[in-house]
Amino acid sequence: RKLEQVGLQVDTILTRECAPAKPHPGALQQLCREWQLKPSEAVYVGDYLYDLLAAEHANMHSCLYAQDHLPDYAERAGFVCNDYASFFDLLASYIEKK
Repeated sequence: RKLEQVGLQVDTILTRECAPAKPHPGALQQLCREWQLKPSEAVYVGDYLYDLLAAEHANMHSCLYAQDHLPDYAERAGFVCNDYASFFDLLASYIEKK
């Protein structure tokens, strides 16, 4: 319903009924299989510790979205983004360091 309201078109939606809840990596692993990606080729963006842990458990890169302040678990993230406009520049910089 929310996607219809904002007019966002997506091909795949996973809910808690589709896979165990985060920090379990099941949903992330399922997406990688569907998209034919290795987890190491993907970046998971989230705003909470369980997002970072799910990415870590899936052997996936992680980006913490922290708009207002950095939480104490921010160091677990591959990189931190505080606004979506800068995401791709931060991602490029992160990849260059790897």
